[in-house]
Amino acid sequence: MKRETKGFVMDVEKIIPLLCLGVTTVTIVQGVLIGTALPQIVAEFNVDYGFMGLLMALWTLLLAVSPFVLGGFVDRLDPFVATFTVLLVSSVSTLLNAAARDLITFNVVRIVASLLAAPYPWPLCSRIVATFVGRSRTGFAVATFNTGSMLGLSASYLIMWLTGNNWRAAMLASGILGIAYLPAPLLARRLMASNRRTSVEFDRNILLDNGSSNDERLVNRIAAFLFAGHFAALYTWGLLMSWLSTFLVAELKLSYGQVTVYMTIIALFSAFLEVLVGVYTDKLGGLKWRTAVLYAGLWPSTLLLFLSLLTSTSELAALLISLSLLGWRVSSTSFWSIVNDITPSNHYGRVSRVFVSAAPLSGIASSVVNGFIVSFTGSLRAGILLSAILQLFTPIFFKKSTDLGLKLKNRGKV
Repeated sequence: MKRETKGFVMDVEKIIPLLCLGVTTVTIVQGVLIGTALPQIVAEFNVDYGFMGLLMALWTLLLAVSPFVLGGFVDRLDPFVATFTVLLVSSVSTLLNAAARDLITFNVVRIVASLLAAPYPWPLCSRIVATFVGRSRTGFAVATFNTGSMLGLSASYLIMWLTGNNWRAAMLASGILGIAYLPAPLLARRLMASNRRTSVEFDRNILLDNGSSNDERLVNRIAAFLFAGHFAALYTWGLLMSWLSTFLVAELKLSYGQVTVYMTIIALFSAFLEVLVGVYTDKLGGLKWRTAVLYAGLWPSTLLLFLSLLTSTSELAALLISLSLLGWRVSSTSFWSIVNDITPSNHYGRVSRVFVSAAPLSGIASSVVNGFIVSFTGSLRAGILLSAILQLFTPIFFKKSTDLGLKLKNRGKV
């Protein structure tokens, strides 16, 4: 359906990214609070870090399985109604976790959340943007709601600090925050309906107008290198999302207030830079700029992780890790753009599924490996070192995939 008026469309293209930013931020806060409060949760339930890592790996596995089981049903729902439902389940699960008095109850609630809520905020927001935001503004819209991951991570430390390091009070607060945000997707749906706006002109085949390729072997190699790059990048992100507080609070003895200051500053800079990079790489175009962003963000980020292990000052280590997060977030704007640029349209579904599978698999690996590292060594330093080494190879893997993509293009296949 075409736009009715330019003014209204511009309003929609501002409202939709902000709506989705709220959804991603709230659900990330609720999800990562377990990692942020992990030292307190482990202490209260008197559980080993290694065993807790296995439970976290289980939740991640269920998160990976859920789209294959329930994804078709979610796809058939109105995206705003589905977003409301996911936000409701995530918020109620967080409130139930706050009330859990034993690890069994806590684990059961997390299993339900992993199956019914955790996998869907990003796909639903992507679907809403694809449906209601024009192609010329898609990069801005996606970059905007993508900043919710960093904003949510920093907000989780803020909430822990404001609640006096009480993980139950923090989960209660984040659950209430989600409940308070529930009217937003329904109001957005009513706004679309009242203006008789169902969608913008959107053609996936035009967006992914990369031709076709019969060279299965070359396409498989592209998928393999994309998977490797995504896995290496997300392994580090999994560590920073779920295990950072174990290092900064439990090991370096920083307060949640101190960590909040670092995280808030980095989150604000990150949000600004992510949107800026997303907009300008769309304008500049070309794989050269997308891969340049990866090197410019991830290699300094890797260096900062190495340096954080060498310093004996807790505050400096926290600052270095926070700056490393900034580099990671800026580079992440290129991940999906590269996939879109180099994947032949008739292979896009298969390649994207391989690419996405790196997320849960890296999460499982990060949970198990870092859990046992902390359990056996009493420190996360070896885990950070491993993450830094893996991250070092991320832009190399992506660059290899772009070289193969250009090879297909030169053959006239893309």
